[in-house]
Amino acid sequence: MKENNLETEKTQEREQLLSWSMGRLFKKLAIPGMIGMVLIGLCNLMDAVFVGHLIGKEAIGAVAIVSSVALLNLGICLLIGSGSMSMLSIAIGKKDQKTIDKLLGNMIVSILILSGIFLIIVYLNTEWIVSFIGGEGLVAELATEYLRVISIGMVFSALGPAMNFLIRGEGKIKTAMYFASGVSILNIILNPIFISVLGMGIEGAAVATVISHIVYVLLNLLFFSKGNGVIVLQRMKLRLEKDILPSIFKVGSAQLIMMVMATIQQVILFRSLQYHGGSEHVILMGASYRAFMFAYIAIWGIAQGLQPVIGMNYGAGKINRVKKAFNTFTLLGLILTSIIWVIFMIFPDLILGIFITDHDIISTGVPLFRILTSIFFAYIYFANLSNLFIGLGRGKEPGIFSILRQIVFFIPLVFVLPMIFGTVGVWIALPLADFFTMIVAAMYHRKILISEEFANS
Repeated sequence: MKENNLETEKTQEREQLLSWSMGRLFKKLAIPGMIGMVLIGLCNLMDAVFVGHLIGKEAIGAVAIVSSVALLNLGICLLIGSGSMSMLSIAIGKKDQKTIDKLLGNMIVSILILSGIFLIIVYLNTEWIVSFIGGEGLVAELATEYLRVISIGMVFSALGPAMNFLIRGEGKIKTAMYFASGVSILNIILNPIFISVLGMGIEGAAVATVISHIVYVLLNLLFFSKGNGVIVLQRMKLRLEKDILPSIFKVGSAQLIMMVMATIQQVILFRSLQYHGGSEHVILMGASYRAFMFAYIAIWGIAQGLQPVIGMNYGAGKINRVKKAFNTFTLLGLILTSIIWVIFMIFPDLILGIFITDHDIISTGVPLFRILTSIFFAYIYFANLSNLFIGLGRGKEPGIFSILRQIVFFIPLVFVLPMIFGTVGVWIALPLADFFTMIVAAMYHRKILISEEFANS
């Protein structure tokens, strides 16, 4: 009886994504997805808040430097996780249970291998990595301590979110949100305990993060063991599946490229800030970027909610619903991003004050923060467009966007603009590169809309 009820529930969830109005699906998927991603972002945000207030402003710069390395490990997570999520959504739309049963075991083995290798490389080269990114003095010392501990948990920090992608891929956004939010709250609780109560300093912040990621993995495994979704742990085989790996890499490679490009961007960014403006600008960018990413991750939550709608409807051949889903999620998301943008423009001093206690540094950072977030309202279009292509099983286009954004546009701008505007030019380079990338992305969007598959639907 229980198995029949579960099968009925799974069928109902599939039919909801294939038949419900887009407004109802936005409420069901995007809003919980957004809340879940905000809570994940809150975890990262509070890391910076705690180290900034409990250790010192240099710790903000240290955590920011280490985040550049963490992006590469996140790239491994996204390579396997987003590729598997796309395959899962399409397989559900096609009712392809054989493919569904292969995804979890393949994911676990792939991440154990890739993140395991990355863990060893980072752990053995922490000092050199921090120096290469641009860390100097006390900032470099703190970053080395933090990175050495964080690297130990890299397999868990990739595996937990990747498995959560599979839960999102079948449309169980609320369940994924509960797991993510619970782990984020745990991390927030553990941070001050390890930093101050146990006197571990910045290493304590790293330990709290690693423990939280381990719990994240366990929660996801518990979900799959209960058989509450289309993927059942008992049917899992821990092995690489050669027949599905190429498709996973085809889609997920775009996400990996995005993280590699983002890492290159951040390394150049922090080195440029250190060269032109010194540690003060590194600290300011660390605080500003944390606030920016906290807000951006809400946008990503909407995009994650959109992806299973795209994938399942595309797998079922419902192209009109694919187009309608993109338009609805983007329009509603634009309202949210515009509100956030207004807050950024009006209250930059209050936002920076969350991380930094030095009023002089905050005053310096106010106009710079406004520059960094100047086109924030437009990012929902870019995030949704990337997930549109991923939901269609096309990883090439998002990969092209990343290369354009970080290599073709950002690098030349970050070298040229400081010659004209000084250190401010480094800050201008970021939104300007994004603006140029969005123009190119819009051209690709138009190209797919006029393609035979979409135009004749």
